[in-house]
Amino acid sequence: MKNKTKIGSIETYRLIAQLSKREITQLARNTCKHGHSYLAHPKCAFNEKVIITKNGKKLVLKEKIGFLDIETFTFSFKADMGFMLTYCIKDLDGKVHTNKITAKECNLKKDWDKRLMKDLIKDLKGYTRVIGHYSTFFDLPFLRTRALFYDMDFPVYKEIYHTDTYFLLRGKFSLRSKSLKHSCKVFGISAKDTPFQFDTWYNAAKGNEKYINEVLQHNIEDVESTELLWKRIQRFSQVNKRSI
Repeated sequence: MKNKTKIGSIETYRLIAQLSKREITQLARNTCKHGHSYLAHPKCAFNEKVIITKNGKKLVLKEKIGFLDIETFTFSFKADMGFMLTYCIKDLDGKVHTNKITAKECNLKKDWDKRLMKDLIKDLKGYTRVIGHYSTFFDLPFLRTRALFYDMDFPVYKEIYHTDTYFLLRGKFSLRSKSLKHSCKVFGISAKDTPFQFDTWYNAAKGNEKYINEVLQHNIEDVESTELLWKRIQRFSQVNKRSI
């Protein structure tokens, strides 16, 4: 047993010796298929391709990218005057993780999105980078504010990287509008098939399941469109190290 522990410790040392402090922290925070930290199961980090070789030499932590978007019911788009209805995180080339408010939660006197916020923060922990559209100005400030309102631990500076397709468009392209809908239309990408309608969002906030599902569908379409847009434009800019 001691021998096995010693071998595991050596493997862990060899792994972290080539990684940055931030990458080591990410390995410690994320778990392998066995439910253990990648630092405890270093072989899983390689087997599950969490760690990859760069230029045939240096080991680096492979980014796990998620496309994030939220839908809310607010006044003036402010987090202290509204709450979250749904959220979606889409894995790069993969699954869309969805969550929505319930009719029961909508009928509470307060704390409508408390459970949603708790779930979202938990879901974010598996990602090294999140990508959104206009998320610098809306999604992330809204979520950060709601998290602190509920005294929850939202990801802090340098914990997760963040890319905003709005800034890629603003810096590298000439468009009359940098909205997700217009940008996708210009580049031939499907977007906003389920458009925003105030009545839909209002009835969703009142707990109508039919309208909650319509809001969620809009949310899903947004993360799918954001991924396609990012794939079209990301090669014209270097990968940023802006924090969430």
